[in-house]
Amino acid sequence: MIKKLLFSVIALFLFYEGFTQCNTSFDKGLDFDGSSSDYSRNKTNGDPQGILRRTVSLNSGGKAQPWAFGAIFKWDGTGNSSESTIWSNSSTDADLSDMHIRAYIESGGELAFRYGDGSNYIIRKTSSSFISSGVWYGLYIDYDGYVANGTGSDLATQYSSIRIRLVNLSTGAVSSPSLSNSKGGNGWTSDVNNRIQIGVVSQGVSEFDGQIASVVATTLAVNQNVSDAEISSIIRNPMGWLCNYKVGESYREPDQTSLTSNFALENESSSYSTRVWLMGDGSGDVLGEY
Repeated sequence: MIKKLLFSVIALFLFYEGFTQCNTSFDKGLDFDGSSSDYSRNKTNGDPQGILRRTVSLNSGGKAQPWAFGAIFKWDGTGNSSESTIWSNSSTDADLSDMHIRAYIESGGELAFRYGDGSNYIIRKTSSSFISSGVWYGLYIDYDGYVANGTGSDLATQYSSIRIRLVNLSTGAVSSPSLSNSKGGNGWTSDVNNRIQIGVVSQGVSEFDGQIASVVATTLAVNQNVSDAEISSIIRNPMGWLCNYKVGESYREPDQTSLTSNFALENESSSYSTRVWLMGDGSGDVLGEY
């Protein structure tokens, strides 16, 4: 059965749905079958709402707009595509040569992250057989906002601008996988916009086969250091993370580098900067095509 999630309602109005409890219950998820029509997409696509956006002109001291992204997933390892995308930031008609950001699993079980287009990009990747089929994983990735200088002399800095962490779903322990790095050209110097897509780069491109239980996307402040304790909370208890790490604190709107005060539930501007999708939960979280 093809299952699609219309999650724009929660994406924009999570905080109007009464999600004020501080504990998260994981008892549902989206089941992706690896087909070209099986995906989820955030309908919101605009300057104020693009959490992973980057405006190069806002670059300050080598940093633009940082972000963090978390997901809980289980890979079936039997998809139609040799690269199974967990999440991406791309246009709705992108192919793998177009600019995109994505976390994905290669056919050999390598966990990989790519930032760029077909000519200028960086990739961070684990060894083969790192991800096993049928096992639940908590994946956290953040980006510190660094913008490539376009000469290729800063590739080490580009690689280190991306952190990849695994969270043990039973204990909450955070680990750093061993990664190899590769690149095309000199890295990616362009602006970033587009939309978040779950289980695909765009329809029919690098489809996921497996289940995804939750996704968290949030802006970070420039030079913010996200602790292991917070990373663990983002993955294992995103509603608690909202209560304990976000509410009442300053936050960065997606199209800014400066901070706005007083993140709040039931506030539209706050919801543009942080999205929590508990797949299949909530009155606004409905299955259907759009």
